Amino acid sequence: MLNYKHDALLLDKETANDLIEKRKENLIFLDKEKKILNLYSAFVKKSDFVDSDKVAQPLQRTVYVKVNKDIAEIIKHKHQNKTEFKRLLETYTGKRGNCIQAFNRWKNNLVFPFILLRVLSKDQEDLTRLMCGVEYFTDFLNKSRFYPPRTLKELFNYKLIYLVGCSVGDGHIGKSGKRWVLVDGSSKKERLIYSKQFIEKLKILLNDFLIAFETSAHNTKSELKVNNKIFCRFLNFFFSLPYGKKKDSVLRVPLILKYNKTDLEKYFWRGYFDTDGSVGKGVVDFCSSDKNILNECERYLKRRNIKIKRRKQGIVIKVSQLKKI
Repeated sequence: MLNYKHDALLLDKETANDLIEKRKENLIFLDKEKKILNLYSAFVKKSDFVDSDKVAQPLQRTVYVKVNKDIAEIIKHKHQNKTEFKRLLETYTGKRGNCIQAFNRWKNNLVFPFILLRVLSKDQEDLTRLMCGVEYFTDFLNKSRFYPPRTLKELFNYKLIYLVGCSVGDGHIGKSGKRWVLVDGSSKKERLIYSKQFIEKLKILLNDFLIAFETSAHNTKSELKVNNKIFCRFLNFFFSLPYGKKKDSVLRVPLILKYNKTDLEKYFWRGYFDTDGSVGKGVVDFCSSDKNILNECERYLKRRNIKIKRRKQGIVIKVSQLKKI
């Protein structure tokens, strides 16, 4: 019987970049046409079930989904026997609990644990069908709503790719994987108005995915914060944005972009340039302490016949050259 120890969809720290490099694309896509994204691997982790070799509280740690009434009826009829339903959840999570009483609350609110859709599915295709009735992802208190892209077409949203580029520049995910923060600022007060305007524009990009985020202005900076573990896991899995300090990781362009035939990579670099770039007299100066991201940037620009001047921790481009991209 299916449980978290041998579930092929259940990963821990692997991201889409890791799976693509290891030729395990089947763990990213649930169907052969590569249309439905495997949000299960992104949102449910082995660490939800085991923490320091001890069984954790998976029904609190893992992700919940708000479903429509049709899917709620399917869930109810799949296992009308509550004892069987309880046994399936306990087998998968390795944890005994009073989930029969909780089931009535889930049914009334139409909010169920994501793992319930997994254990009630006969196979991956069945899970894909159930996924079509998911309205949004949330936590067990139904507060941190997130509306993720669920197909490649939705994932390849240029606004989202731009946001990822901005995050690689001036954003980061906290070490605990629960908060995403982007900071933009200047020591010159007359420039702070532009930081505030930039943060306000990024808020507009988030409106398609989230209903809750915070902005704040300080003496030398403006901040955009998202306290949402599900959003952080999404960015980490599909776009390989690291948890914790970026200097401890190798920064790179998300490999998943190669599944799109158009040049979405330019939106990634636009976001990165808007955060880690600066404009001088007739040039744009792009700086980073990460050698890999500089090398990838250089290769991208050269593929588009953009002439550059390489420095130790940066790239300089004449403004006239940027008209090409």
